[in-house]
Amino acid sequence: MRPPRPRFGALQKTAKFEQRPAPRRLEYEQLLCNAIRAGMAVELRYQKAGEMPDRDFRTFGPDVVYHSEQEKTCVSGEQVSGRPAPRNFEIGRIVDLRISTQQYRPSNVIDYTQKKYRNGVVCRR
Repeated sequence: MRPPRPRFGALQKTAKFEQRPAPRRLEYEQLLCNAIRAGMAVELRYQKAGEMPDRDFRTFGPDVVYHSEQEKTCVSGEQVSGRPAPRNFEIGRIVDLRISTQQYRPSNVIDYTQKKYRNGVVCRR
């Protein structure tokens, strides 16, 4: 008799904590910080762990580059293309990045005292 299968959500949470940080992409960190200082959106393609990279570019408004509690270097901001929504991306999983010609203004005020920023902010708006 087989043991019961865990629910999908339980598997997803376990896999999330087992993921090791992707290697840092210092050139992308610098490009994102330049875009933040200039108030510009970026276009990026992203690869989630265990999946194929995005086929198409997504337009993203970066607000802050920071070090997460899982020792990952991430960028937080808003996806501008498609369905606009807050997003966080691990920079080491970005496969292609370029600064867009589109200006970007954040739609909300960012609270830099949030727990996710306590390991250090590389650059911010």
